[in-house]
Amino acid sequence: MDRSSQPPPLPQLLQQAQYAYDQRDYHQAGSLYTQLLELGYQKADIFYKRANIYRYTRHHDLAIADYQQAIEIAPNEASYYMGRGNSYYQQKQYAPAIADYSQALALKPDYVNARFNRGRAYSEHGELALALVDFEALLTVDPTDDAVYYNRGQIQAMLENYSEAATDFKQALALNPDNIFALIGRAGCCAVLGDLAGAVEDYKAALQIDGYDAGVLTGRGLVYYQQGRYDMAIADYSQAIQVAPQNLQLRLQRGAAYSQTGQAEAALADYAEAVKLDPLDARASLGRGFVYYRQNDYQRAWVNFNQAIHLDRDIASAYVGRGDAYHKLGEADNALADYQHAITLDEGQTQAWLGQGNIHYQQRQYQQAVSAYTKLLKFDPNNAVAYYNRANSYAAMQEIPAAIEDYQQASRLAPHDAAIFYNLACLQCRQGQIEATLDSLQQVLQLAQPNIGLTEILVDPDFEPLRSDIRFRALLGNE
Repeated sequence: MDRSSQPPPLPQLLQQAQYAYDQRDYHQAGSLYTQLLELGYQKADIFYKRANIYRYTRHHDLAIADYQQAIEIAPNEASYYMGRGNSYYQQKQYAPAIADYSQALALKPDYVNARFNRGRAYSEHGELALALVDFEALLTVDPTDDAVYYNRGQIQAMLENYSEAATDFKQALALNPDNIFALIGRAGCCAVLGDLAGAVEDYKAALQIDGYDAGVLTGRGLVYYQQGRYDMAIADYSQAIQVAPQNLQLRLQRGAAYSQTGQAEAALADYAEAVKLDPLDARASLGRGFVYYRQNDYQRAWVNFNQAIHLDRDIASAYVGRGDAYHKLGEADNALADYQHAITLDEGQTQAWLGQGNIHYQQRQYQQAVSAYTKLLKFDPNNAVAYYNRANSYAAMQEIPAAIEDYQQASRLAPHDAAIFYNLACLQCRQGQIEATLDSLQQVLQLAQPNIGLTEILVDPDFEPLRSDIRFRALLGNE
């Protein structure tokens, strides 16, 4: 027999396999462990280490089979359940992963990594309360672990407890200022809580750690967009697109920002790219519809809103857009039908209530107009246009006190709109509220808008009772 063809002795094979494993030469280590198993050296530790190699190289089915072999040989070894749980987790099989992590903890209650991973698995599986329990237990063991604070913050954010989430992210950053994930998480919480400046600062700090992170650039772009800083949003989106040119969401968001700045051609180009990336995504057609609408091209707007609805019949804003286009094209009944469909999908679609109210007002259905504007104000109590339009409707029904109250509220929300003060003055004068009328007219003249001013006041019959009042004449410069 040729001695050179014989395998090395088992101790030598074990040593070689362990060395390759320690050096992360997984191909060599895996081959040697397989050789050992084929020679009958079927020990739990060998199956476990080969399972780890399969897991590291993402052959999870083979890994799970080997972990199972190890568990059958040594069922009380916690690390074997931990390893199998990790393979399940990486395959997004969270229920069996949780079961394995739980078994590892039953065998070894102080197994920190198993508790940490189970918390993450609970979170991914939607069992957020149980995930919180695990992370809170970990903090009693080690209150200096920034990763635990970050993960608990993530769960609080998922529960919409944004203040608590921001506190956890802050603590994670106090422990590790370079935790980019905590910076991103806190930035998102700041944005939701209305601290847009704080969100921008956190995104800036994250970009100092990784200046090419498309997600961070996208997040900051969204905040800039919310602030109305559209050029800066476009700059961030453009940089992110260089990193991730196939990202559909970035094309849509930059298209929207271009649209807001009046750069219609650039917006349409982005929406065209979005269609190439996903022809079945309705949002590109929706965005194009808004671009054409702003250009007063209502027919093209209608075509694109209609296409968006064809692709996705559950987008409420597409029905609102098509309703607006119908309204401009003189098809009031179709517009009302679309507004109603939008409201059925999402009762909080304020633009749909506004559109309904405006059509009812134009059709002299004033009570229906009032109802629509009132619904709008339920969802947006600071909408000056809704108060102004409802005041006009009340005035048309001769409900003057209610109209005056709405004009006053509109004037507080939009103090630079002369039309509000002018209509308010008209009704105040009809009610004999002379001092209030003069105050409102003073506001009209100070605002000096081109379509409302001295000439209108001079000829308006509503102010006839004031013609002989010296204060009125002085206000108009006749004394």
